[in-house]
Amino acid sequence: MVWNEELEKEVPKGWEVKKIKEVSKINAGGDRPKVFSETKNKECFMPIFSNGITQNGLYGFTDKPKIKENAITVSARGTIGFAVMRLEPFVPIVRLITVIPNDGFLFRYLFDCIENFQLNASGSVQKQLTVPHFSMLELLIPNKETLIRYQQITDRLLEQSQIIIKQNHKLHQLQSLLLGRMMREEGFEIKIK
Repeated sequence: MVWNEELEKEVPKGWEVKKIKEVSKINAGGDRPKVFSETKNKECFMPIFSNGITQNGLYGFTDKPKIKENAITVSARGTIGFAVMRLEPFVPIVRLITVIPNDGFLFRYLFDCIENFQLNASGSVQKQLTVPHFSMLELLIPNKETLIRYQQITDRLLEQSQIIIKQNHKLHQLQSLLLGRMMREEGFEIKIK
């Protein structure tokens, strides 16, 4: 352990305090794409995300991604600080901050740090998180070996959770199918308006 002046406490040797902008690219979401659909189809299959917690901020779909790398999105208004890992290409729009780690082995650690930030929003009427404010947040960054090991362990956990999410989705579809069949067999009709 060594003394760290910035944190005013001891930290493991080789660990550093860095601003989030020093270890990642940070951008604000843009405008809604011109090519847009509320539902996924052949032309519009790339997800568009905005701030919000419903369906992890899914806003709609478009034809081309803006972000192709693994990224973290952070809600800048509304539910300020709500963070989501984005593991597939997507388009971020207004009120969403996108964080792309400079090194892949930082991804999971960076996400866990962001989730634990106590974010103080600025703004007199509507509270918001700004890119300049977010960029200056400080992190304690472990040495490379520790980060790589952390990523390996958490990747296995993430893979397992993704499998469970897919299984739950499939079970929900089967439940809907079975309930529909049971209702028809029992002579019940469901009228959809």
